[in-house]
Amino acid sequence: CTRSADCPVSVGVYGVVSSMYIVSPQAGSALVIPEGVPIRAIATAGVYDYYVFEFTNPDSAVVFQLTPLSGDPDMYVGNDVTQQYYPKRGDATWWSSGLGQEVVEIFPTSDHACTSSCRYYIGVTAYETADNASYTILARTRSSRPTPLVLGTPLMDAVARTERVYYSVDLTDQTDVTVLVSPTSGDVDIFGTLAQNVTVSRTNAEYSSTNQHQDDSFTVRSSDQHFQQHCTNLPAGARCTLFIMVYGISATQYSIVASAADEETQLIEGQSTPGTVQAL
Repeated sequence: CTRSADCPVSVGVYGVVSSMYIVSPQAGSALVIPEGVPIRAIATAGVYDYYVFEFTNPDSAVVFQLTPLSGDPDMYVGNDVTQQYYPKRGDATWWSSGLGQEVVEIFPTSDHACTSSCRYYIGVTAYETADNASYTILARTRSSRPTPLVLGTPLMDAVARTERVYYSVDLTDQTDVTVLVSPTSGDVDIFGTLAQNVTVSRTNAEYSSTNQHQDDSFTVRSSDQHFQQHCTNLPAGARCTLFIMVYGISATQYSIVASAADEETQLIEGQSTPGTVQAL
């Protein structure tokens, strides 16, 4: 490969056991973030993890979300316009360095936003007096595909009033899966469908939960008629996917997790996660 021409690289993945995975290319010392796919990592105080996001739709807002699973990670952002290729504390155009979820939202009208296709650069580090911090980082635009959920891994997010945020999770034929949304403020409703050729909505959903100002959850069971209809006798290579919509009754911050029975669920520090257990 030379710099004078494109050079395709073929990658093969061999499954030793059934697995879910993400393939992410590296750009120099930075990891390229796919749109709408959460990446999980560990940050160290005084050391920066760097990411690159290829932005191709200048008419859309871009949102970077950093969800702490433990510790206190902070996020710093630059782009090709600002020529901040390795943003850090004191040298970044956008940043979020509070306690808890970090969100940077850049609108097309924001100063120094990309006005054509360009790259955003993100630096993540643990707070200088903190221990290592584990986190997920997610980049998405308003027009991005549903965010895939990894079973047992929670994601923190936010939604405006009347806004809709979409997710998806792949199901197996013998596992019951529960989707739980826990608001830290505000109120949301959640809806789900297993239909593959329609968009989940408030009026087009087989599963829903509309509690007021409290947790919302529903469980998809392999014995359900909807599961039997959409997820059995599939062609070879086809997947059964649950599509989820979170609807903002009011502006809300929340965590969302899809968990399977008898599987581990990652906890977010400071975020409660209810559960049930049967007596022996």
